[in-house]
Amino acid sequence: MEAHSLEHVESFADDEHKEIELIQVRLQEQGKCFSSKPEWAAELAAVAECRVLKMPKLLLALMYLLGVSREQVCVPHSNYFSWKIAKPIFLQ
Repeated sequence: MEAHSLEHVESFADDEHKEIELIQVRLQEQGKCFSSKPEWAAELAAVAECRVLKMPKLLLALMYLLGVSREQVCVPHSNYFSWKIAKPIFLQ
């Protein structure tokens, strides 16, 4: 993990807020590792070939890990995950 990220987390007085920030930093770092490793590229390509999704929340969480915002992958003015909208972003 990057040192400046940990320093940012240590500056909080509230333990609960500190824990939330630490989890967020950890997830961002995991997302960077996940998106940069070539061995995951084949797995992501296989998911992208799917037409029907049984677990859209899982893919939504994966998209969040990859750094995509909710507005980019959900139907406008809702929280409904749209695979048609997300698929081109997923393939990048």
